[in-house]
Amino acid sequence: IDPRKNWRIMLSGFRNVVDRVRVKRTELPRLVLVGKISKDDQYPLLHAYAKELGISELIVETGFVPDEDLVGLYRSAAALFFPSMYEGFGLTPLEAMAAGCPVVCSNNSALPEVVADAALTSDPMDDVSFGRNLFTILEEHDLVSELIARG
Repeated sequence: IDPRKNWRIMLSGFRNVVDRVRVKRTELPRLVLVGKISKDDQYPLLHAYAKELGISELIVETGFVPDEDLVGLYRSAAALFFPSMYEGFGLTPLEAMAAGCPVVCSNNSALPEVVADAALTSDPMDDVSFGRNLFTILEEHDLVSELIARG
């Protein structure tokens, strides 16, 4: 759990979408954290913040996932949520798009060049915009189809 990956904005952005979904549906989305998570000093902070936001029960941790299983995760996800503060390239959004997964990511560093017009992007410090973009992915199926085709 690297602060550069912007986990605070990720959690608060996810909370924003949960609040919007609650009004329309009974089933709430899940935030799936994929990858080996070190239990360093950031780990308890992430869980404390999730608890403070009231979304702890909506977070699923997969642990390490072999590369050959990632495609299945991308294909079954409503979206890849990637609010990173900085990326040298942005392989994860590229992989998600190649697998047909819509992407919601930051509009900084290398990410705009990697995703071009095939993703919804937000300022990495704007949790409200991230929540709005995630909600859009859940609600606007025609747009999702268009983003997947562009990806």
